[in-house]
Amino acid sequence: MFIMKVGLGCVDVITDKVSSGSGWVLVAGLIAVFGHLSYQLWFGASGFRELRGLSLEVRQKESENLRLYERNQLLTAEIIELKSGMDAIEERARNELGMIEQGETFVWIVPE
Repeated sequence: MFIMKVGLGCVDVITDKVSSGSGWVLVAGLIAVFGHLSYQLWFGASGFRELRGLSLEVRQKESENLRLYERNQLLTAEIIELKSGMDAIEERARNELGMIEQGETFVWIVPE
């Protein structure tokens, strides 16, 4: 019969009427299991290495989200301006569509 007591980082194996050879097998098995679990923790698919990679990816996405948020704020301000005032609409029409008001003279300077 084996009784295992786990305490502060060490495993005490108490054997009762078991030969010393099989006790070493148990200890070796526990060390192997611990080694495998440690490897999975540090290098496995969901270990610390992936955690660091995901943390970097989260920081990049947060930075991109901030940039997009600021762009959306500018676009929202432009939409409000276009909805509220005729000056912004007139400016766009002049620059993008070549609007000329009555009484104005259109002058086109051709570069040489």
